[in-house]
Amino acid sequence: MLTPGGRVMLDVPVPDIMIAGRIIEKVAREQGVSLNLLYHRDWISSEDSLVQLFRSVGLLSESVFVTKVYETTEYNVDDPSASFNKFARYAGVDEIRDARVRENIKLRFIEAVQRMAGPAKKLQEDVRFYVGIGRKPT
Repeated sequence: MLTPGGRVMLDVPVPDIMIAGRIIEKVAREQGVSLNLLYHRDWISSEDSLVQLFRSVGLLSESVFVTKVYETTEYNVDDPSASFNKFARYAGVDEIRDARVRENIKLRFIEAVQRMAGPAKKLQEDVRFYVGIGRKPT
């Protein structure tokens, strides 16, 4: 609970980071499987959507910006199956009882990664955040 004039700061990863987790979450959702993940970022897709979030809860938006790139990671996707196996354990895909659903999620993940990587077979992830400061009116 903010007192009048109180501030809250939020930082939300931009939509184009956490690539593997986002893909797993998306293809699982398409298969009717809900995973308990932190990758779902549809609720904040731009600086303006963060401003709208503040307004929707009665806050004034004092400042909203995108940070500089903190880190750049380049993924070589010669073996997207290995990437899937690494993230699938963390994402809880291994806990899905239906083997056909698990395999379908894996195949869709591999297809998506290969499509995103293109002929270069590389994905680049620039770690940046939307940062916003909201203030409760006085």
